[in-house]
Amino acid sequence: MMQSTFGRDRDQRKLLFRNLATSVILYESVITTEDKARAIQPIVERIIRLGQDSDTLTTRRLLRSYLADENAITKVLNELSGRFNDRTSGFTRRIHMPPRAGDGAPRVMLQLTKTAILPEHQMQPVPAASTDNQVTEEPEVGEE
Repeated sequence: MMQSTFGRDRDQRKLLFRNLATSVILYESVITTEDKARAIQPIVERIIRLGQDSDTLTTRRLLRSYLADENAITKVLNELSGRFNDRTSGFTRRIHMPPRAGDGAPRVMLQLTKTAILPEHQMQPVPAASTDNQVTEEPEVGEE
């Protein structure tokens, strides 16, 4: 099987994958080309699987080798490991998007499968739009 280099040398490719993986972890979805998403998906799966292990110094160092941001490491260990504790794989999915306008490259959205659900006490009801558009006139002074 021919490996794609994405027109970059090894160090640039490693940084590209590291930044994409960090973006997927922090923002929980990213829109990119299909080839890049196919290359980064197993890396993101492994990162989340590493986070499911105990929060030790070794785990943090391994995650630091994959992720470029300390906030992403904390999110994997605290939030994502609890959210995906019932799974061993299948943490991400690819959703096909329309092709890119400039060159027609196939795009996909790579996102985490489970979304954060707020507890009921944190959910705020959306205020209904007021249909009362009438302006009430105040009585003038002396009129009653």
